[in-house]
Amino acid sequence: MDKTQFLYLFLGYLVAWLGIVIYIVSLVLRERKLREELALLEQQIKDDSEAR
Repeated sequence: MDKTQFLYLFLGYLVAWLGIVIYIVSLVLRERKLREELALLEQQIKDDSEAR
């Protein structure tokens, strides 16, 4: 393999890994937002049940 082929191989792996990292980060951010919404809903249910 010459240098050009190694460059393309490296760039291909780089693009693939960047895609994976971006996907994982987006999942983590979504999960964090869902946990916050769940905590808010739990608090609202608790407050509603105490008001009755």
